[in-house]
Amino acid sequence: MARQLKNVLPMIEAKLAPFGARPHWGKLFTMPGSRVEPLYPELARYKGLVAKHDADGKFRNRFLESTIYA
Repeated sequence: MARQLKNVLPMIEAKLAPFGARPHWGKLFTMPGSRVEPLYPELARYKGLVAKHDADGKFRNRFLESTIYA
């Protein structure tokens, strides 16, 4: 099932791209961080708040590290 999802997600993301669709951080997506960042104008501010309030990274995981914090 996961493999099928990984195959179909890029197709869905490509179809939604013209609409400026943003991935939900709590859901699966395949966009690299370089494509996610421009979709969230306040991302730099968010990262600053995270650095201040979650300096130990307790609320991070491998997926977020490779996409949002990349």
